[in-house]
Amino acid sequence: MSKYAINTWGDLYKSRRNAGFKAPGDADEIYRCNGFRIIRLPSLAWLDRLGVGKIIRWIYVGCLAFRFRASDEVHVQLTGSRMVARIVRSLRKRGRRIVLLVHDISFLRYGTDAAGEIALYNSADELIVHTRAMADELHRRGVRAPMRVLTLFDYLSDAREFYREPDIRSVVFAGNLIKSAFLPGFIVEASSHNVSIYLYGSACPAIPAGHPRLSYEGSFSPDDISAIKGAWGLVWDGATADDCDPYLIYNAPHKLSLYLAAEKPLIVWRRSALHDFVSANGLGIAVDSLSEIPALLSQVTPEMYGDYAARVAEAGAKVRQGLFLGEILRQL
Repeated sequence: MSKYAINTWGDLYKSRRNAGFKAPGDADEIYRCNGFRIIRLPSLAWLDRLGVGKIIRWIYVGCLAFRFRASDEVHVQLTGSRMVARIVRSLRKRGRRIVLLVHDISFLRYGTDAAGEIALYNSADELIVHTRAMADELHRRGVRAPMRVLTLFDYLSDAREFYREPDIRSVVFAGNLIKSAFLPGFIVEASSHNVSIYLYGSACPAIPAGHPRLSYEGSFSPDDISAIKGAWGLVWDGATADDCDPYLIYNAPHKLSLYLAAEKPLIVWRRSALHDFVSANGLGIAVDSLSEIPALLSQVTPEMYGDYAARVAEAGAKVRQGLFLGEILRQL
């Protein structure tokens, strides 16, 4: 039996200066290190401009099944469900063992129709999902395929030295800043309580002037995390400081893995899927509202922060080495 891992992103992630395509690229490397052969669907961007790229990809997918033997195990990184569904149908005709590595659940994240996704999940032999909460919700929605829980996405990096922020009352937020509607209000609130904020992203949102404790640091290569400033990594997604996206009840944000890899203690939503993991391992603090952050940080002494940082360094080493997905692959 041979083992294969199919990446439907192709090589897109190599050209992006953000972490949006890092997770599938890292998964490829972890699969490779665990004895899998990697197959990337061709991106064919230049043919997309001519209007025929999609057609060629669909033909490629239709022929893909003939590459494998019936005894092979094939993992597919789950992106757009239509493309993956075609891959799974092609593989299933010849009886391969199929495992889906789930990156996102569209019907939980965007409220799309669930029936097609659930049918796709049930066509697999096994799923690798983010969290126990995600597995429980999928089971409640009718997914019968066995599921293994990843807990955290890995964040591969060779970095060994990291920026040690002297101001332990500072927070870093990295990601899609324009999309993060809560930021302006949070910045006003935090600045008024002498909490410094560092922002990383491709574009800075419109923020009221006059906040000397705010610093926009631009973007960075997702593989170069050694110079990220800020003492605490904020994991939040929502319209306001009091309104977090319900999707965090189920998913394991890649942003959280970035912070751990860069050895930043965490600030997470108390209702999030990873709150229990963060709390049980002493990796950070939890809030119901971002307005709680200034008061909580004022209670953290340098000694307390040092304890958080030591535990985060241990967890960060694991995500940088790919041990979360790696452990699952070794169990299969």
